[in-house]
Amino acid sequence: MEWKEFEDCEDVVMASETIESLNEMTPGRHKQIELLYNLLGTPSDPLPANVYVYGDAATGKTQVVQGVLSLTSARFALVNCVECYTARLLLEPILDKLIDEGYSNEPGAEKCDNMMVLVKQLRIAAHKGQLGDVPCVIVLDNCERLFELGDHYFLAFQKLQELTSLSNLCVVFISQILPEKFSTIVPYIRIFFPQYTKDDVLKILMRETPDNEDEKDLFKQFLVFFLDTFYLATRDLNELKHQMVAIYPKYVEPVKTGRVKPSDTHALYKNIAPHIRASLNNVYLPGVGATESTSSKPETVLTSKILQSLDLPYYAKYFLVAAFLASYNSPKEDKRLFLKNHRLSSFG
Repeated sequence: MEWKEFEDCEDVVMASETIESLNEMTPGRHKQIELLYNLLGTPSDPLPANVYVYGDAATGKTQVVQGVLSLTSARFALVNCVECYTARLLLEPILDKLIDEGYSNEPGAEKCDNMMVLVKQLRIAAHKGQLGDVPCVIVLDNCERLFELGDHYFLAFQKLQELTSLSNLCVVFISQILPEKFSTIVPYIRIFFPQYTKDDVLKILMRETPDNEDEKDLFKQFLVFFLDTFYLATRDLNELKHQMVAIYPKYVEPVKTGRVKPSDTHALYKNIAPHIRASLNNVYLPGVGATESTSSKPETVLTSKILQSLDLPYYAKYFLVAAFLASYNSPKEDKRLFLKNHRLSSFG
């Protein structure tokens, strides 16, 4: 790992130890952690105006950003934009986190309900020395929700460093959406979080190992069976955890009742196979778990409420629309587009 210059060797040792501990907590995120630490972890270097962190859901974006910032001397305010349905709920927590003794505790503090007030208060705080001589970072999780407050909020946060004239101020945007989908008027540094590999998912799910010593080897054995099947269907960590919690009691049940020995992997897999097949049909369906899916009760029927709450992945929506439009193509056009040996001369 290449480190920026530290004041002495002790700083290098301390930084390497903290980074390694964070790497253990978030497997498969070594490159992202290193890049974020190099960008935000050195107080003497100027901060970038914008950092855009993106990737699918449950890929460790917020956890890594918060973990890296907690290892630095930076002051940071992490705001989940989903919870901010008014501008005041978005802006005042930022000032409370960045300003000494909190902005809301100041006597006669002005109500911060628009971006102009935020810029003015940050300038005043910097002039009074209330921001300290340390990096200040604003983290906007689910930043695409800023557009619900107004189109100008996203653009204003992009130019916040310029508007406040604070070189030690950085805004980190976190989203599941590609940065190209936004109107980016300021150069930014992009950091992509790919989906976890199978080994990384295994390490993460192993943290759910039961405290019972007799079940530890059994649980790891179950995870191997489980991931061999479900990792092909979904790599969403939240969905994998949901299915794992639903299926594992069925896997360990014959061992607890004494019908099957823990070493008889064939019998255990044979017992769990019907539950796994049933669960594969219910991936991403909210409110439908493995225990319900194996039942013949009418509660497993997909009601209109469940169907309305079902949301598809971002690109899957485009694939469905494309497939619907392509269904209107005539067979003649399909041959022209998809047959390898089709003669172009036949259309002349």
